[in-house]
Amino acid sequence: MAENRILGIFPRRASKRGLPDPTVTNPATDGALLYQSRHTHVSDEKAMMLSAVYRAVDLISNAVAMLPITLFANGRRIDNDLSYLINHEPNFISTHFQLFKTLTIDILQRGNAFLWIRRGRATGAIEELRYLKPEEVKILYNEETNRKRFVIKHTDEELDAEDIIHFMNYTTDGVVGISVLSKARRSLGISWASEQTAENYFEKGGAVTGVLASKAMLNNKQKEEIRTQWKEVMASEDGGIAILGADMTFTPITLSASDAQLLETRHFNVEEIARFYGISPTLLGDLTKSSYATFEATSLDFLTNSLQPRLTNIEQELNLKLLSRREKQVQGMHFAFETEDLLRCTKTEMAGYYRDLINNGVMTVNEVRRKLDFEPVAGGDENYIQLNMTTLTGVKNNKENEQEN
Repeated sequence: MAENRILGIFPRRASKRGLPDPTVTNPATDGALLYQSRHTHVSDEKAMMLSAVYRAVDLISNAVAMLPITLFANGRRIDNDLSYLINHEPNFISTHFQLFKTLTIDILQRGNAFLWIRRGRATGAIEELRYLKPEEVKILYNEETNRKRFVIKHTDEELDAEDIIHFMNYTTDGVVGISVLSKARRSLGISWASEQTAENYFEKGGAVTGVLASKAMLNNKQKEEIRTQWKEVMASEDGGIAILGADMTFTPITLSASDAQLLETRHFNVEEIARFYGISPTLLGDLTKSSYATFEATSLDFLTNSLQPRLTNIEQELNLKLLSRREKQVQGMHFAFETEDLLRCTKTEMAGYYRDLINNGVMTVNEVRRKLDFEPVAGGDENYIQLNMTTLTGVKNNKENEQEN
């Protein structure tokens, strides 16, 4: 009998059919919602208050959510009830964009995201993809059978793996995902601490701004009165114009080494968070090394190295849970995100891109018009090729025919 472990905060449940007790995991806690760096505790909500984290999560989740998901069968687009469900009405309260943005945020921040596949009782057809919060789900894993089951906490309903779409971020066991933030806890703690230090710095007007010197001897009460009056003047909305007495001078203090180090630390924190999310600091608003050429390369790098692996992760889970083995093997059915829109920059480049696809017979006129939300035209479903193009085999055959004649 396999050894069992309890990974979550829930008691063990007796497994069915005489199988060993399953491992119980809680995605909300195992995915790590609390990050600690010595004395600094950074919760999930606190992490999203860091501008670099918020921007990274918002950027990635928006990019995923805005892309349509196409169902293909042997290379042809399939428009059926399932593809309509995913792209337009996945459930009764969410649009495609809202649902996949939320799922992507859960994947990044919680390490796990869940959809409950709701089927019609009479037909068995998929009618709804219901969103579940990670804290609403606990996972039962049986090491002997290598099978997962899911329990919906508010109903205590136990579901087979085939009924739950489970997206995971980084995982070490294939059972529960691990969030980006759980691996970035040290950087998050430093970032939060530096933000707090910066807040205190600017609340004090940027640390000590200067020294007021008086030739006359002042007692403590007089010093405090002058200090109070000076702070009131410098904090005023009319620009903070101060008038000094004849026996007083003001010596400004420039940015100290420690203050400069604070600013440099905040800049480094942006770079560090960007690395954890696999995106360029330029996309998080750090334009110190940016130009038009580098931004174009950065956008392509974002699609290739950051976004595409996340899209593939989602596609493969949808294929696994929403399509049968026969549909995949015999009919060649699979889901795929349409990413062309992310690669196009200007209307001129877009026109050239589609023109080349039409001229080489890759797409029909109506397929292009549909992507641009135009009405189809008569004769637009034919594939066109240039007459001056042929294959190497065709050239060889033409020469042989000429020699025979």
